[in-house]
Amino acid sequence: MSSTQPNEYPSGQVHPFEEMKDVSRVWLFVQGALSLIVGIVFLAAPIKSAFAIAIFFGAWLAVTGFTGVIAHFTRDKDLRSGWGLFSSIMSLIAGVLAMMQPGTAAFAITVVVIAWGFAMGFGYIVSAFQFKKLGARYWWAILIAGIVAVGVAIVMAAVPGATLLGLVWTIGIFAIVDGVSEILLGFRVKKSAD
Repeated sequence: MSSTQPNEYPSGQVHPFEEMKDVSRVWLFVQGALSLIVGIVFLAAPIKSAFAIAIFFGAWLAVTGFTGVIAHFTRDKDLRSGWGLFSSIMSLIAGVLAMMQPGTAAFAITVVVIAWGFAMGFGYIVSAFQFKKLGARYWWAILIAGIVAVGVAIVMAAVPGATLLGLVWTIGIFAIVDGVSEILLGFRVKKSAD
């Protein structure tokens, strides 16, 4: 029977997996701490956080649009698309406007979330009746989910400010839960490395 430890090679070197665990443990702690900070900031300052989300969203749109325009002119002529160029220019303009007017952008994000709620709800309701025609046994569960989604969308449309606040709080709570879970996982990896 060999006296070699399971975490070591026969030559006494540390197994690469052990080194990887050390690095991943550090990054889990870093990611967890950053997620906790972001979550706490989002809960403590939801309005400023909503503006930050809008600015970040605008920057993402602007970068996506800018790279799309560059890509259009750097690819072969037969691979270029007029619609692709148009959508890239629109993304660039929308991104710049969102960064210049984050309040308007935050409201626009809220409108998109509300529209998504209505679309999902009505989609579920239509699907439920299609499933009923096909003889599905639990079609009514999808119908209930659709009705609830439409109801939530109606409430969100009635109080869009609360919807935006709820969206920011949801992101904040998720970030805190994510941060805690990453830190706990980091401790678990540390414990298994010892």
